[in-house]
Amino acid sequence: MNEAGQQGAAGHGAGSQDFNEVFQAELREVLPELALPVDADATIATLDSSDTDLSALCLSGGGIRSATFALGVLQGLARFNLLGQFHYLSTVSGGGYIGSWLSAWRAIESDAAIYSALNCSLSTAVEPPQIRGLRADSNYITPSMGLLSADTWTLVAVYVRNLILNWLLFAPLFAGGLLFPHWCYAVLGWARAQGDLDSGLWMKVGGVLLTAGLGFAICGRFRMRDKWLTRSRFLLLVLVPIVLSAMSFTFAAMVAREIYWTVLDGALYGFVVYFAAWVFGRLASRRWDLRVLLPDLFCWVGAGAAVGVIIAYGMHLVVQHPDNTKAIVVLGQSGVVLAYLVGDILYVGASSLSRRGEMDREWLARASGWLSATAVTWAVVSSLALYGPGLLLAAGPLAAGIGSASGLMTLFLGSSGLTAATKAAEVVKHISLARLTSVAAVIFALVLAALLALLGQKLATVLEFDDEPCPLRCELLVMVGLIACAFGISLFVNVNRFSMHALYRNRLVRAFLGSARGAVRQPDPFTGFDPEDNPCMASLRPKEPQSPLFHVINTALNVVSSRNPAWQERKAESFAITRLHCGNPYVRYRQTAQYGEGSGGITLGTAMAISGAAVSPNQGYNSSPLIGFLLMLFNVRLGWWLGNPKRLSSRGGPLWGVTPALKELAGATTDDGPWVYLSDGGHFDNLGLYEMVRRRCRFIVISDAGCDPKCSFEDLGNAVRKIYIDFGVSIQFRKLEIRPRLDGQAADPAAAGVRYAIGRIYYPGSTRPGWLLYIKPTYHGTTEGVDVRSYAAGHPAFPHESTTDQWFSESQLEAYRALGAHIIEEICSGGAGLVPGTSPAKPLTIQGLKTSAEKFLWGPGPMDSAGV
Repeated sequence: MNEAGQQGAAGHGAGSQDFNEVFQAELREVLPELALPVDADATIATLDSSDTDLSALCLSGGGIRSATFALGVLQGLARFNLLGQFHYLSTVSGGGYIGSWLSAWRAIESDAAIYSALNCSLSTAVEPPQIRGLRADSNYITPSMGLLSADTWTLVAVYVRNLILNWLLFAPLFAGGLLFPHWCYAVLGWARAQGDLDSGLWMKVGGVLLTAGLGFAICGRFRMRDKWLTRSRFLLLVLVPIVLSAMSFTFAAMVAREIYWTVLDGALYGFVVYFAAWVFGRLASRRWDLRVLLPDLFCWVGAGAAVGVIIAYGMHLVVQHPDNTKAIVVLGQSGVVLAYLVGDILYVGASSLSRRGEMDREWLARASGWLSATAVTWAVVSSLALYGPGLLLAAGPLAAGIGSASGLMTLFLGSSGLTAATKAAEVVKHISLARLTSVAAVIFALVLAALLALLGQKLATVLEFDDEPCPLRCELLVMVGLIACAFGISLFVNVNRFSMHALYRNRLVRAFLGSARGAVRQPDPFTGFDPEDNPCMASLRPKEPQSPLFHVINTALNVVSSRNPAWQERKAESFAITRLHCGNPYVRYRQTAQYGEGSGGITLGTAMAISGAAVSPNQGYNSSPLIGFLLMLFNVRLGWWLGNPKRLSSRGGPLWGVTPALKELAGATTDDGPWVYLSDGGHFDNLGLYEMVRRRCRFIVISDAGCDPKCSFEDLGNAVRKIYIDFGVSIQFRKLEIRPRLDGQAADPAAAGVRYAIGRIYYPGSTRPGWLLYIKPTYHGTTEGVDVRSYAAGHPAFPHESTTDQWFSESQLEAYRALGAHIIEEICSGGAGLVPGTSPAKPLTIQGLKTSAEKFLWGPGPMDSAGV
């Protein structure tokens, strides 16, 4: 905790806060009687020694299925007077739907009235309008079903509109970028036709650029410990000059009329350039180790001579075959860069006996990796730009059919509701699906690139000038114009506003937050939406002051290109949103009233929708570069760009929409820039447990309604693993025997009653372990009501139907709600159950819940010695 609270302190912006400040502010809300010291360690010690232990209720992700099951859980807890005893309510995705519904309702009515209403809905009383509203909007995306319904066609119209607006940005950008190789082709053809251009001048330009690039590289190598040559400086000072030198040599070869370079000339040229670079780099680094000076120089200039010979041979081939201009564009620059790589290989091999050591070879390997990536990327992109349009025209309808089919396959398979957790439970299916989707994504990307290249070239042809003296007036102008047009459009096409997020958020708000307002809601008679349904998070205070059940909405901050090597799998950070603060210890925290959209800060609906943004190009530990690339192109994205709390901008979103869009396309999201990309909390922790352990909660109840038909517990394992790695907190289960429903039948009779598990939470520095109750939807076919059994008989996948099903029927909603309430009733009553319409003999406390759950699970007798 203390370590996590200190992270991210460096470089924070004015007004940002660390976790200790945030946690103390929350404790003043949930434990106002607790005297809080300023020091972080003292705060934890005070909390550990207090008579009141923090308790939390976690509602997992899982779409409308999780929300409906969690509704039953809330009702069951309210019936036993337990709901109001939790200090925290932690929600993710679908759990956030119902958690936000409850928070919105609590801002309108008193807790006593709400808990009474939830309790009455389990008896013979009529349900309150807040629950009736949920039933009416179980198909929250399109409440009115049918092909010809207004809701269905509104959904189609909004998606098509936003897709077109996004493509008004992407199409010019990509078409202009793919026009660059065609411009290079036109320039080389024009240069060859002139006949009076000086090849020697371009050789000198290439030599100067190569000397500069290699000189900076040598300087960086010998000043490694000073960390002078960072990655950005390497790209600017080393890679760019080297690539430009390759272009200069290619141009020089194209305008040469005869072969005037012998092998000896090439070797001498390479010797001189590499010698000059070595002297420049050594002088700049100010490091002269006489023991390795001469051997290193000998190996270096020898490699340079070899590079000069290869370049001379390549120029010889170009002069002999000047008509193969397209091939020269594709292979010329890449070939020269590969010649540099050959030089690096020879140098490393020749200098292996020197005293430079392994770190120097690693440095050279990293530099060679960048050169290799540049050469391959140029070869692929230029091939698509120059040869793709011709192949596309030759293939005709076949190419169109293949491209469309692969695009649709990627769209539907890549954006499926399967998470990494559910995929891990079906390994064979996961592997075949991933491979199929990746292949489809590659095919579609190739066809799309060829089509955009063709469009760019056709536009350049249409605008060609009759008296054009050189291609600088046509291809270049069209290329610059298209890219400038894309950036201009991005000023108006907001990357947040014209994604699918708003469509998704507005319908969630109407269904859940609108239902919470009950009879006071006054929707627009035409659209059905009411702007008052979506309050600001900062204004969302319970009707009763200092009321517990402090709501934490969990999202994932995507860091797909994180520089932390340990995060290459998770690719995300937890990002919490409450009515007080937003952020995490890595990027610090901002006050919610000053963070996000509008003058009052981020709204509850936006936070709820971000937490449920399962479909996203960047999906935390489930991110895929190829699939993410195409999901972005199809505008299948529910995430949201918000200001970085440590570098907060005054705007509500990025000014240039193209910049974050390209980061999503390339999987280049980080937590360093001015804007961060937030998506489904399940992309980091689908249970909401991580943030509650960060807050040292000792009693935690988890409702895990994620899709897990095989009971692989991937979400639970993921959370427990990250909690131990990040906090050093160990969570152990005495038994974890929840079993799946087999072949559509009831669970194994031997497992009857095993619907949950009990774990112990061991906090470092504390002698008192915490207690965790883990609940999972299970169907036994023995004690459930007849309505649940009837639905289960006709739906073999119940209670783990696919997350892609977000259109719940009345019977489906009731089956999950009733199952959630039934499981809680069993746990709280020790398996005895309650007669419908009656109340418990006496209300329970959190300690009573613990005792009842342990007795029901483990039987009578002495409790576990590790008990709280």
